[in-house]
Amino acid sequence: MYGKVNVSSKEKDYEFCFNIHKSLKKEDRQIEPEFYSKWMESNHTHYDFEIISIDGKSDLLDGFHIHESKLNGKKFVCWSGQLPTEMHAMTTVNTWCVGTVYTLETGIDFQKLYDIHGLSMDEFCAMDSVLRDSYGVTAINTLYSFK
Repeated sequence: MYGKVNVSSKEKDYEFCFNIHKSLKKEDRQIEPEFYSKWMESNHTHYDFEIISIDGKSDLLDGFHIHESKLNGKKFVCWSGQLPTEMHAMTTVNTWCVGTVYTLETGIDFQKLYDIHGLSMDEFCAMDSVLRDSYGVTAINTLYSFK
């Protein structure tokens, strides 16, 4: 399974490439158990997004809400909450990509915008519209294959 997200900003376009790992049991997850939220202590469908490249480069992968798995050394989108469906997974990763472009270009952690704009992390995906409308950063093309 794989994914590709293209993000456009006022400066340039970026391409994010992922391997998508679906797990049905906690033993099959790609990241160590202590990383995940409490709900992950039981078996649920979940998707982990392994980052292959950002703009064709793997050296852009330090920081920026990226988690390196202690199980396999691979780098993943840093999201410890539940992603139980393909739609939840795609929406969350699209927001992560858009936020990462904002951080790459400004040097400001996009999560600081939640306080600035009065949003909670429960409204994570609302950041898409804030970044698009206020900062000109938006996902312009997405391709996901869950097969």
